[in-house]
Amino acid sequence: MSKIGRYKAEATNAEMAVGSISLAEQMVGSGASMLLVEGTAAEVAEIITSRCQVHVMGIGAGPHCDGQRLIGPDVLGLVQGPCPKFSKSYDNMAERPVKDFQACASEVENQQYPDAEHTYHMKSGELA
Repeated sequence: MSKIGRYKAEATNAEMAVGSISLAEQMVGSGASMLLVEGTAAEVAEIITSRCQVHVMGIGAGPHCDGQRLIGPDVLGLVQGPCPKFSKSYDNMAERPVKDFQACASEVENQQYPDAEHTYHMKSGELA
C-alpha cells in the first residue's frame, strides 16, 4: 500500500521499469539468492526473471516469475476492506465469524444459551 492509502502498481512506465530492472540486477550482483517482485507490471517482472539467475517470486507481478506468493488471509477471504488488484480470494471466510457471533448473541439474548448441556452443576446433594 502506498503512502496515500491505496495500492499502487510499480514499474508501469519505461523509466520506472528501467529502475526496477536495474535494482534487481544490482541486488543479485550484491549476493541476493532470490528476489521477491511485488505489485509490478508483468512485463517488467518477466524481464527481471529472464535476466536474473536467481529464483524470482512474484506477488502481483504476473505469471512469468519462477513462483507465486499468496497471502493466506487473502486466499481464504478473511480480509475485509480493500485488497490489491492481484489478490484472489477462493472463499469468503470473513462472513462466517460475523454470522457465528450474531447467532451466539441471539441465543444469549433469547436465553437459549447457556443451556443445561453447556453449564456446570454442583454434585447431587451438595447445595443443601
